[in-house]
Amino acid sequence: MKRFLLAIPLLLAGCFNVDERPCTFACGPGGACPDDYTCLNDGYCHLHGQPGDCAYSDLAMPDLPAPVDQAAPDLVLLVDAGAVNGSACSSASECLSGFCVDGKCCNVACTATCNACSAALNGVADGTCLAAIDGNNYPRGACATTAMSTCGFDGKCSGGSCARWPAATPCGAAQSCSGNMLTAAGACNGSGSCVAGATSACPGNLKCNGGGTACLTACGSNGDCATGGCTNPGASGTCGLLGAGGACSANAQCTSGVCDVGGSGHCCTAACITSGGCAATACDTSGACVYPTATTSCGTASCSGSSLTPAGTCNGAGACTPGSAGPCPHGVICANTTTCKPSCTTDNDCASTSTTYCSNPGASGTCVSKSATGACTANDQCTSNVCGVAGSGNCCTAACSPLVGACGATGCNGSGACVFPSGNACGPSSCNSNIFTPAGMCNGAGGCTPGTPVDCTPLGKTCDAVNGCV
Repeated sequence: MKRFLLAIPLLLAGCFNVDERPCTFACGPGGACPDDYTCLNDGYCHLHGQPGDCAYSDLAMPDLPAPVDQAAPDLVLLVDAGAVNGSACSSASECLSGFCVDGKCCNVACTATCNACSAALNGVADGTCLAAIDGNNYPRGACATTAMSTCGFDGKCSGGSCARWPAATPCGAAQSCSGNMLTAAGACNGSGSCVAGATSACPGNLKCNGGGTACLTACGSNGDCATGGCTNPGASGTCGLLGAGGACSANAQCTSGVCDVGGSGHCCTAACITSGGCAATACDTSGACVYPTATTSCGTASCSGSSLTPAGTCNGAGACTPGSAGPCPHGVICANTTTCKPSCTTDNDCASTSTTYCSNPGASGTCVSKSATGACTANDQCTSNVCGVAGSGNCCTAACSPLVGACGATGCNGSGACVFPSGNACGPSSCNSNIFTPAGMCNGAGGCTPGTPVDCTPLGKTCDAVNGCV
């Protein structure tokens, strides 16, 4: 580019005096300005270095370069045909400032990282070196790009410097979930470091999902809850302590701390009686304990002699009502310390052999009371132990006597009295001194009334022991 000198005498009295110097003009190479001028960031020499201090702006000569000889009486200016700052350029030689940056003549070399000299890159003005727009990739490649996982530089500018991957950028281990504890993914801190994710309990007492990657957002069953139980299972299911009667699978799920009698079923209102033969079997949908009723036996039976005390029965409230003592069934005696004989096979199986006997001995044998009177088939059936005169007939009130001889008892009547023959011959007939004594006659009381003697002599007959007087 060609340059030439232009000498302008200072003694242009009709134009301006020494106090009427130009306010501003383009800076020379390297920011050179004459005395009393300062090259500012806009690429111009300003009188006294303060644009506002110069009032004689009409004489501003922005297209004139700085004087080359401040000692000369005449103002000698170097007139340059180069482009002013902000003009498009492809090389420094095209610019009055000697700097071509980002395709624009620039006021300075603008070599600092993330600085730019075009409005497209600094967002302010062409020709002035300023910080590049945040988020832009610096056009001259000053900012390298590192992997996101390193939390290093992201290849963009921020505040005039290369930016690092911003805070919350994922790095390190991915998010994971175990049990009901969620560990967040690692994240960059914005200063170049990867910070491990914090571990915290899943919200709402929920557990982790099946994949171990996140917390559940709702519960479908009690098993989805870390504590408590699931209310309204499904997309809107929430975990919390269950009230009385709520379906549960663990004690910790219930407000009362009692889930049924075995840890699964329904929440109980309070703890149930869980020991003994009448212990609770469950809790119902209202939370009440369910106990066995009188149809369930409890305790242990006992038997002594012929007295049986059966096992107790449950009272429906968790307690056992003891059994009441009573005689063994069928009048039998005890078989052992806890049970009675099921039946009698002999009279000895009966509780009282003096008043009862075994009827129909065997599997169906029962002990029945002896009779004072009435029909019998065996002596043990009668209170007198006398059944007729030969073990059958009617019970006698007492043993009959005599039982032998022509006048002996033949049995007992329905009232138990002995029955003796009456009018039957008893004893032999005889002759003595021609006196005939006929056979006696039974008197109906077991005795024999002798026959009346007859003297055959007065009758003129002879005594015959068989036929009488003949």
